Amino acid sequence: MAKKELDERKRTLKKDEKPIFVWEAPESISQKRSSKWYVILFLVSVVLAYVFYIQDLLSGSVLVVVSALVLSFLSIQKPDTIKSALFTSGLLVNNKIYSYDQFKSFHLMEGKILKIRLQPINKFLAPLTLPITNENSVSLSQIVLFLSKKMPQEDDKGEDFVDRVNHFFHF
Repeated sequence: MAKKELDERKRTLKKDEKPIFVWEAPESISQKRSSKWYVILFLVSVVLAYVFYIQDLLSGSVLVVVSALVLSFLSIQKPDTIKSALFTSGLLVNNKIYSYDQFKSFHLMEGKILKIRLQPINKFLAPLTLPITNENSVSLSQIVLFLSKKMPQEDDKGEDFVDRVNHFFHF
């Protein structure tokens, strides 16, 4: 049997299988930014663009302006809602099926939103993050107990670099 067929078979849920846990949560907390935040972003980007321009680094000034525009656009967007479901044979996150054997471990990340981060076996893949809010009807301890039967649980590693940058920019 070809490897591709084997991988596809692993990524399917059993027919008529009912989810054990189902919840949805925003991927981050939506924060209202004041006009002061946008003024500071504008002033910093203008100063940096001017510094690059007087040093004849036109590409640097264009990069600063484009980055400021992208950052301001991203700050307006509302966070997406992540829909998660745990089954005995795998998990379903935003209509994408994952098998438990694709992950080597999981750990909890505490912050403004509690998250479960699943570490993939393949080092080149990004970890899968499942946010959980207090409003959900699921019990975190039951989810942790269920996942610990499927893969080992690691100690809390804290926030990673991307999460710290997001907090710095109030995302």
